[in-house]
Amino acid sequence: MTITRTDIAARLRRAVRRELWAASWRGVRIASILRWLISPYRASSRCAGAKRVLVYDFSRQPISVGDLLVARVAAECLRIRDGATRVDVALLCEAPVDASPGAGSSVEDMGRFLQGVRLDPDLGSVMLFWRRCDLEEYLDRLPLDTVPWPPAGYYASGQYVCYLVWNELLHDCYHLHHQVPVLRAPPGASQWAATFVAQHAAGRHAISVQLRRNPLNPARNSDFDAWLAFFEACATRGDPYVFFVIGCESEADGRLSACSNVVLAKAHHTSLDQDLALVGACAAHMGASSGPSTMAFFSPKPYVLFGWNTADYRYRELEVDTGLRRFYFASSAQRLLPERETTPMIDSEFQRLRAVIEAPPAHLRDADGSAALAPERSDSRGGALRVQSSD
Repeated sequence: MTITRTDIAARLRRAVRRELWAASWRGVRIASILRWLISPYRASSRCAGAKRVLVYDFSRQPISVGDLLVARVAAECLRIRDGATRVDVALLCEAPVDASPGAGSSVEDMGRFLQGVRLDPDLGSVMLFWRRCDLEEYLDRLPLDTVPWPPAGYYASGQYVCYLVWNELLHDCYHLHHQVPVLRAPPGASQWAATFVAQHAAGRHAISVQLRRNPLNPARNSDFDAWLAFFEACATRGDPYVFFVIGCESEADGRLSACSNVVLAKAHHTSLDQDLALVGACAAHMGASSGPSTMAFFSPKPYVLFGWNTADYRYRELEVDTGLRRFYFASSAQRLLPERETTPMIDSEFQRLRAVIEAPPAHLRDADGSAALAPERSDSRGGALRVQSSD
């Protein structure tokens, strides 16, 4: 069947009407929505000098560390992909939602969470809105050179923004610009973590571990007994490693403090940004498939996560193998395992990480000779960006 220009124009008109109706139904002013609707097609929205506002809607989902870190990645992706000089982040928390332990929707909870997602001062600001009408009034008053993201239709539909970030923004950055943002803790927390690790590791290798215990969603919980047996086995063998276990207060198991090779972060009253900084300061990361592991996703360090049970189709170009998943931008030393951990599995994956950590730099290469860990460089703003290997 031949599609004529008239057919295309009619389809566009219907699409615009649907978008306008959906957005108007949610109370957004027509004038703002028109500008928002055409923003993806405006040349000025993707040229150097444009300003962007990332809108992240938490009114239909739990507030989580992972989503807030993804919002931070999205802001950096908009700067890379669109050449934006400034990217602000607007977070909407309109109504209380069910949340995981350590999460919440109160001012106190969000203030604590935002410690871990502070943006680079050169990148932009984080704004918190408790009412949708206030957010939409703010969007309505944006200058003409400032474009909101995601597109108006996506915002109006109330869909989960996280997957759009992974499957559109991040995908564009990697395949078009050969760059993936690297997440770093704020400078103060990073300096604290480096000192803390050096003090407690005392010359041994450091690995961060996050163990999950969520009574509302136990399917992804960690097997604490399996981890305790693994830590004891490492200590018995005399492995020169120290494991820094992070997590919220409700996940802190007092039995871990008895392990000579374990540092339980919450025993030292760490804050969220300090826990995230520990992930950055350690040589590798292990543990549950949970929000703080996002710090490892966007880093060159090796990691392994157990209990990765997210449907494969949700992540674009996810590399799928028997018993193994890997993001398309990940190295061979960055692994996601669908199965729940057992002590033998943990030890086997630890030996993989150990081989990477202890290998001389010249040997950090895959079997085909490509770089096992993607290199880092500094962009013009000083922010580290991971570049697709070309060798």
